[in-house]
Amino acid sequence: MTAMQALALAIQSGKRHTSLDASILQDPKCVVMYARRLGISSWPQGETVVLQDAECAKNWARDIRKQRWLDAEPVILASNNVARVIEYASKVINGRWHDAEQLIANHPDESLHERYANAIAPTEMDEEWAAYCPCWLWTYSQRVSGGRLPEHLHNMMVGLGITDATRKNRFVKMYFDEI
Repeated sequence: MTAMQALALAIQSGKRHTSLDASILQDPKCVVMYARRLGISSWPQGETVVLQDAECAKNWARDIRKQRWLDAEPVILASNNVARVIEYASKVINGRWHDAEQLIANHPDESLHERYANAIAPTEMDEEWAAYCPCWLWTYSQRVSGGRLPEHLHNMMVGLGITDATRKNRFVKMYFDEI
């Protein structure tokens, strides 16, 4: 019996059948669907299988464990899927994921940088975080420091063309003005 066939039987009956577990454990996606549909909150064998797939690991942490899952984080990071990493940070960690910030900052799609910045509470933002990427400098200046930056961050923004060097008060202009 395939994993999908076993999953269909279990869902149809509406309860867990340990006799179907071996078949369902063949596919990480089926393991997540099985646990989700039948309300299984703990299944060590299922977790072992789920860790083979980054998307399934993220979904297991979000939907089944409903909390941060340290065993899954290396798998999710290794996938190099920035959207997945941001979703894990925003929906599971509910804040900054320090280990992922370099990956996010190096991604060419600035909309993903913004998405991550918007998922973080201002209380979690600091100068070290802001210095990772221009978009985060802008977000930091607006949400944390009220538009005014410390001189070294202002100088960084001048170098990146985000603000004007002639502005003495170090208030920043809109990051996306010229885009």
